[in-house]
Amino acid sequence: ETAAALDLAEVWEVVCGEDEALSLDDVAELHWGDTPSGEQLAAMLLHLSRSSLYFTGEDGGYRPRPQQAVEETLKTTAVAETMAMALAELGRFAEAVEWQRAAMSGAAAGGLAGASRRMAANLALYRLGRPCRTPWRDDDPEHRPGPAVEPGLLDPPPPF
Repeated sequence: ETAAALDLAEVWEVVCGEDEALSLDDVAELHWGDTPSGEQLAAMLLHLSRSSLYFTGEDGGYRPRPQQAVEETLKTTAVAETMAMALAELGRFAEAVEWQRAAMSGAAAGGLAGASRRMAANLALYRLGRPCRTPWRDDDPEHRPGPAVEPGLLDPPPPF
């Protein structure tokens, strides 16, 4: 797993609200659930030394960012991406490109390099003068809350 691909959301959820800074080994062990290898420690160090959505480097360790700060970063990125989609739908592709770049920068600065890479697909569409008509990924839990629904349960009833 490369440094850019690391997603520390679950680790952060476990330690959010803790006052003490965690060591590199602590964060890596929480992430992998095992004693990390040298490669894993190097990837974690690289990830945490960059701007991270979930942790700040201080006191020789890594302190979880407050929940409100994490939520604000995520909200700002989502708003920028939504603006890009709306502008592209209106045919204002140059503006859509700028908003999409802002969303991608916000995601990358917030430690969401994977999300930033996924956003690049929409950026490519806008550069080609085409809107994005897929508002979210099929596996995005934010837009599919709750338990799975039996296939066919939400289909319209058959005609009489």
